[in-house]
Order: sequence, then C-alpha cells, then structure tokens
Amino acid sequence: MLLTNAVNTEGRPLEIYVKDGKIAAVGQDLSTLAAENETVVDAGGLTVLPAFVDLHCHWRTPGFEYKEDIETGSRGGRCSRRQSSR
Repeated sequence: MLLTNAVNTEGRPLEIYVKDGKIAAVGQDLSTLAAENETVVDAGGLTVLPAFVDLHCHWRTPGFEYKEDIETGSRGGRCSRRQSSR
C-alpha cells in the first residue's frame, strides 16, 4: 500500500510505503516501490502523526474502577492493537 499526498508535522510532503503490514519506506516519490495493482491511498494533505493511535479514552476513574482503570484499560488497548496489526 502506498499513502500519498500526506504531510509531516512541519507541513512537508510525505509518502509512506507499507509492505506486508509494516512501514517499509518513508519519503517522497515512492511510487516506484508500489506494484502495478498496489493499493494507493490519497491522504489529501492530512498530517501523519506517528504513535498517535487513540487520542480519546475514558478511564472509569474516579468512582468506577471496578469497571475499568488505567491499568486494565491500557492492557485492553495493547491487546486490541496486537490483534489489528496481524
């Protein structure tokens, strides 16, 4: 998969090539890496923010720790991330 027309946090153009579910290259003019029938996603100028996976969560603290707390919620997030990356 090739992600095109993205920008980095400084507003500079950026492309990302993903092979076998992992980032294989980051830069510009990466279209030569993509196969003829490869999926190409136009990011439309959106900013790529590495490591920002889930910016919004609600821990059940204070008062509802029996439902979820920071530890159990974090564990759950790690598990779901592992599943989605397989």
